[in-house]
Amino acid sequence: MTLTEAEQEVYDRQIRVWGLETQRTIGASRILVSFTCTEEDDDDDRGEKNASSTRASCGVAAETAKNVTLAGVGALTIRNDDRDDDASAYARTVGRDGNFLNVERADEYRAMGREPNDVTLASNMAQTLSEMNAFGKITAEDGGARGKKLYEEDADYFSKFDVVVACGYTFAEAEAINDLCRTSNCGFFGAFTGASARYFFADLGGAFEYVAGSGESVAAGVARYSRMSEALGARAGANDWTKLKKRASKIPLALRVVREFERRHSNRRATTNDWDALDALRRELAGAFGASSEDIVDEASIRALLRPENDFPAMNAVVGGILGQEVLKRASRRGAPSVNAFFFDLASGQGFVHDFTP
Repeated sequence: MTLTEAEQEVYDRQIRVWGLETQRTIGASRILVSFTCTEEDDDDDRGEKNASSTRASCGVAAETAKNVTLAGVGALTIRNDDRDDDASAYARTVGRDGNFLNVERADEYRAMGREPNDVTLASNMAQTLSEMNAFGKITAEDGGARGKKLYEEDADYFSKFDVVVACGYTFAEAEAINDLCRTSNCGFFGAFTGASARYFFADLGGAFEYVAGSGESVAAGVARYSRMSEALGARAGANDWTKLKKRASKIPLALRVVREFERRHSNRRATTNDWDALDALRRELAGAFGASSEDIVDEASIRALLRPENDFPAMNAVVGGILGQEVLKRASRRGAPSVNAFFFDLASGQGFVHDFTP
């Protein structure tokens, strides 16, 4: 692939940072960002949708899609996996979904002879992304129209992409997507939202080769990953209690607690109403892995990962920015990638990487 003079002018700063060849590679990459804004059990006691959960997952997906689009990826597909018409239609979500890519265009669509209610959320997001970068091919896709969720697609579908980013799915669904990505040899990132934390899990394959450094200090490296199902398996957490230092964040341990909760409750996300079950589970897991009573996961860390009740756009921006960088590392094989999870929590205001490799 060659870059036109116009493209070189637009990407001049990036070319200066990572070189023309890397920019060419990024320009040839094919990225899928898929998200779901509703959950099967998303209704509250009044039968209303959990709007905060909707905003959080949409926000992370939007931030990630924006960052990779501006970086100059060759093709990006934005996919909304909702089958609920209220969540998949642009006109019924604009202004209340925390999604800055979903902008008001009713008059514009009417001028084009299109009824706003017929414009999908993914299509409206794709329009915004196209305006951000005219050089990339931006397409929209709706899981509802396809009649299947992303984790129900076959390996041939995934082979069309170099990287797949899945936002807002349950752990079990994300693990199924991860397995399909492994089969199709494409990079996988699963992004998740908690009450006061955002995080993502990466699997770039058993042995991901990359180049890091610049000038005379360029060196080749290999990063080794585990599938999400292996890394977060029911019996895979023994090392975590010994790897984490006393003053380190306990959120990685909390993740094991909420993952086990979903495993035992038909893949339902834990909420604040489930604290009694979570409290018992955090003690059970610590004992099962031989940890002392002092190493039981603290309540605050677990609550940070429960279903969101409020949205924090700033956290979406931070994690979407880091996730976008990691996607570009996979697409270009330039720069040492994170292995294999990144967390950002509101309490500390800090982000960190944790290796869940068994």
